[in-house]
Amino acid sequence: NGKYNVFVGTTFDSATISTANLYAANGVYHVIDKFIPRVDNIWEFVNNSTAYPLFKSSVTALNYTFFDSTKATQIGANPTTGAPIWDSTNAKFERNSFLDRVQNIADETKEYTLFVLSDNAFTTEYNKLSPWFKTATNNADSTKNLASYHLIKDLAVKGAYSAAQLPDTLLSTFGVKVPIDKSKIVASYKTSNGFVHVMSEVNFTLTNKFPPIIIEGETPTSFATTDRGANTFYRIRVNPNNGVTFKDILMQNYGFANYFIHYRLRSIPSMRYNAVWVAVNDVQTTPLWAQRLAIDSSSNPSMPASFTKTIAFRDYSEVPLGQFDITSFRNTLSLFVLGPTTSSTASGINSITLDYIKLVPAF
Repeated sequence: NGKYNVFVGTTFDSATISTANLYAANGVYHVIDKFIPRVDNIWEFVNNSTAYPLFKSSVTALNYTFFDSTKATQIGANPTTGAPIWDSTNAKFERNSFLDRVQNIADETKEYTLFVLSDNAFTTEYNKLSPWFKTATNNADSTKNLASYHLIKDLAVKGAYSAAQLPDTLLSTFGVKVPIDKSKIVASYKTSNGFVHVMSEVNFTLTNKFPPIIIEGETPTSFATTDRGANTFYRIRVNPNNGVTFKDILMQNYGFANYFIHYRLRSIPSMRYNAVWVAVNDVQTTPLWAQRLAIDSSSNPSMPASFTKTIAFRDYSEVPLGQFDITSFRNTLSLFVLGPTTSSTASGINSITLDYIKLVPAF
């Protein structure tokens, strides 16, 4: 039936092997001391449960229809674009973003632990999160879906932990600390691929739920339209203060005013952020250049003056830039690191460098 059972030593699942190593013409069989029933996996448990409607509805709201072209029959082609036209009758499948992006708790070949929140616990945690998922149109359903997903995405972890085996903290798929108070376990269920624990409380802290966002300088999304690849260096350096190796990006002598490196962020909550960066100039003591961080646009007119910094020689520390507000949840947010405002052919005038940018939520 596609289920897996643990067979270790003298036990098969929760049964004991009472008589072992009986031989047949085509193999070996063992006698166990009790019946082992078929049980749901964690995904089946969630879908079949009726006791925790808020948690369940948040998970099932992530269902979507997936088109698999390998299962479809091509019946023609678009005369303008040449794109295939499919008979999709047998090629549409229901999938779920929780399984795709968090943990595939339907997978029988692996083991997981899921924490299901009672309705009261769900409401308490949801109310903590919903202010940070305001949308530009103040759409209540969008805020509900965003905040609910941000809550449940940290409640499934790899590994099968019985109640007795649970530590006081687990780390989610997204690096968020999940506090576990065993006294708040209402019920525990063994499934065919792990455990489900129903919780009357999982008291997330905002600082754990919203860790700093780090953007690595050496992984840009794009550059200003004028190609300056010959002036761009992806470096591996060593911080002489602590011996730690790091990667960064350095552009030199590109001779272009307001040249920028573009970084695109995704799924950014609506809150205030403190911005800092590490931007290492280990190439020249003079001239020192100034570079800027802009939000949303490379020519953002409301950019605070504090977002412009002169890049000191051999400064490996985090440099505070300033504070800015994201007033509504963003599916994408663009950051731009801009070099000097004038072009020059003189050596060392036009430069940009970046190890990383860190955006720290300011609650």
